[in-house]
Amino acid sequence: RASFQSLSKPKVLAEDALVSELIERDGHHWRTELVERIFPPKLASSILAVPLGRGYPNALVWHFDKKGVFSVRSAYNFSCRMSRREMAVSSTGSRFQSWDFI
Repeated sequence: RASFQSLSKPKVLAEDALVSELIERDGHHWRTELVERIFPPKLASSILAVPLGRGYPNALVWHFDKKGVFSVRSAYNFSCRMSRREMAVSSTGSRFQSWDFI
């Protein structure tokens, strides 16, 4: 016999909620009950298995530099590499602007 009950979980968080809303204020623990209320059991278990940070402050990292620091020089070097790559693929028609990527 058909059941017309909703299979989706009740809406607990806003649609544009951030992952940080699933983490305790101390930043070291998941809000387990909330995660389990929002997600199906298998997915909740996978989420809760992800280790959280050790309290280090967040930092922006420019991964096109060995030290992770953005500079005009690192941006210039990146742009040169992208320009060489663009010239190599220009015949395929899949060009894009390097500076748009930065």
